[in-house]
Amino acid sequence: MAGGVAPPAGLAHGGIASCRLRNDICRMNHRIFALLVLLSLASLGGCVTIPTSEFANKQNRWLGTAGGAESTAPVRAGVSDRAQIRAILGDPYIPMNVFDNELFAATYWEYAKHTLIAQRIFLWPFVHGGPVQPIDRTDYLGVWFRPDGRVERFAMWEFHESKPDASGTATSPSD
Repeated sequence: MAGGVAPPAGLAHGGIASCRLRNDICRMNHRIFALLVLLSLASLGGCVTIPTSEFANKQNRWLGTAGGAESTAPVRAGVSDRAQIRAILGDPYIPMNVFDNELFAATYWEYAKHTLIAQRIFLWPFVHGGPVQPIDRTDYLGVWFRPDGRVERFAMWEFHESKPDASGTATSPSD
């Protein structure tokens, strides 16, 4: 070639190597396009939820913790007292609406377990308080005491379910 350098073999005039390079670029462009389409579709909802391994577990986390007098559970109705329960489960959770009610605290204790079940990633960060927010499930254990300090009864429920009261009737979840 006069006055210049000859192109490498195979690249001159659309050779085999040139076709492979174009195909690789085309495939890469298709992948980028597919990724952009998926991100666009996901952004229509504004967020993506990624479940954890606990997501499918619908069982109350307090199962096996409390039982009747004949059970092998650590908290047993008619047998366990306040000191034993505090040693096993720790200090009770005190709902804000009964914080100052000493009589209520002497007759009823409540425990809560929070379990992470998913992470929600917002595609538009800082719109909802941050780009990543946890989604948790809360299971409750309520323990009612007799005047002698022993467990009278217990109940287990989830946050969205009705909380039972001492008589066994359901109250609203906000109580």
